[in-house]
Amino acid sequence: MKYQIPQFIEMEAKIVGPFTLKQFGYIVIPFAFGFFLSLFLKFTTVIIFTMPVFILSLALAFLKINEIPFPKYLIGLVKFSFQHKIYIFKKDKEIFEMFNTKKLEEIEGILKKDKKDEPKLGLDKMASLIQIGHHK
Repeated sequence: MKYQIPQFIEMEAKIVGPFTLKQFGYIVIPFAFGFFLSLFLKFTTVIIFTMPVFILSLALAFLKINEIPFPKYLIGLVKFSFQHKIYIFKKDKEIFEMFNTKKLEEIEGILKKDKKDEPKLGLDKMASLIQIGHHK
């Protein structure tokens, strides 16, 4: 028995002509708002107040920044703007004890006992110290 596998599940369905339901909502709601506003205010006032709303609605419906839809990008921008961005460095004593000269001398003695033929220098020495577990 053959089953049909769904394809293009990442794409939204085009419900109203060439528009998805979200795009249609982003376009229709501001235009309806502008229409009802035009019933009560002068034409120039309506244009001044509704133009930014229309531009924003078109951006929400069609604009993509780095292949990210504008609504998702805008939500990420707002979240990032209100997050705490301060990182306070706290010194970890164990890490700095590892680089203490007395500890290094002790560990060098252990390494020389373990491997007399291979002298360790610089980063190789530190890597072997960490691998053995003698950094505490």
